Amino acid sequence: MFSINSKLPWTVTSRLIDMLEMAQEMFGPRDEFWTITGVEVVGKRARIWFPNVSRREIAIHLSERDSRNLPAMCHSLSHEVVHLLSPDPGGVCNLEEGLACYFSNYYMKEKFNRPIVRPSWSGYKESYELVAPRLDEDAKCVRRLRNVPLAFSRIPKDALAVEFPALAAKDVEFLLTRFKDPLKGCNWWPGTFPTLNG
Repeated sequence: MFSINSKLPWTVTSRLIDMLEMAQEMFGPRDEFWTITGVEVVGKRARIWFPNVSRREIAIHLSERDSRNLPAMCHSLSHEVVHLLSPDPGGVCNLEEGLACYFSNYYMKEKFNRPIVRPSWSGYKESYELVAPRLDEDAKCVRRLRNVPLAFSRIPKDALAVEFPALAAKDVEFLLTRFKDPLKGCNWWPGTFPTLNG
């Protein structure tokens, strides 16, 4: 792992490294068969991009708007960093999306002392609300589940139920199903993060 020299100014790359270290500490190691090719500013929505699946390349796209605002950029970047841990070109499960929402809030609180921004969009909101209470109790509970296999979607149902004992069986099932992005196909990002201005 890399260490950040605190005497040097932060760059997008140094933020990415810092976030990736923190995410791996919380959720377990990333799948190193994938090469992270970088962070690009493209369009109006942050997302993961697979420039070449056959060569196992993955990148993060940040929105043009977020690139002009450090806290907003870090909020989006820290969310997408979770998707670098076990990339899946076919899509992510609800558990992974909830963890990404949780981690972005965690990072913003730790590094910027920003308040929690609860997701309000369908899918993100439900996923976040199911994982946040357990992660607040034990932030490394998911790390224990990811020793083998690495993919969030491949965590066994019974193992997830043990680590998240307060969840009903239907909620465990929901977390392991494919995430249905309510914003898929949108070339815009609805709403703003008023607490991230500055």
